[in-house]
Amino acid sequence: MTTTIELTAIVGSLRKGSFHRILFEASASAAPPGFLIRESPVAYLPFFNADLEETGEPDSVSSFKASVDSAAGLLVFTPEYNGSIPAVTKNAIDWLTRPPGSAPITGKPVGVVAASPGRHTASGVRDHLATVMGINTNRLFDESLGLSSISRRVDGRVLHADARDELGDWLNRFCQFVLVGTQPSQGS
Repeated sequence: MTTTIELTAIVGSLRKGSFHRILFEASASAAPPGFLIRESPVAYLPFFNADLEETGEPDSVSSFKASVDSAAGLLVFTPEYNGSIPAVTKNAIDWLTRPPGSAPITGKPVGVVAASPGRHTASGVRDHLATVMGINTNRLFDESLGLSSISRRVDGRVLHADARDELGDWLNRFCQFVLVGTQPSQGS
C-alpha cells in the first residue's frame, strides 16, 4: 500500500494570474512521487486580532489552521513587496503561530519559494521569512528558492522548462527534508 504525504501551500498573492499561483500550480506536477501538494487559501482570513482569537476564531481561520496542522509540511509561495513580506503572507503566518505552544506551525517543515520579475532573487522576502519562521518552527528548510526574471520564464500560465526544472529540483530536496522528520528512526 502506497502512502501519500500531503504538503499544504500558502500562495501569498491574491491576484488570480500571479506568478506565485503559477509556481504553486506547477509544483503539483513537479513534486516527487508519493507527495501531494494542496493549497490552504489565505484570501478570506481576517487580519490577525487577539480579540477574534479570544472570542472564537472565525471558521476561515479554523479550517486554514486545521489544513496546515494535518499536513506533513508547509510551502510558502510568496512575492516580495517593497523588499519584504506581503501583508497577506504575514497575516497567514501570524494566524499559524497561535496559540503559543500548540500552534499549527510548531515543528512543521517549512519551505519558501519567491520569485521576482527582475534580475534579483527576492532575497529580502526570503531573508525576512527565514527570520519570522525561524522563531516559530525548528524545521525551516534552510535552502529557500529564489527565481529571478520570472516574467520572462512564463508563457501564459506555463513555466518554461528551466524554471520548472529548478522548481522540481528544489521540491525534491524539500521533500527529502520533510521525510527526515516523518520516518521512524532506524533504531526503533
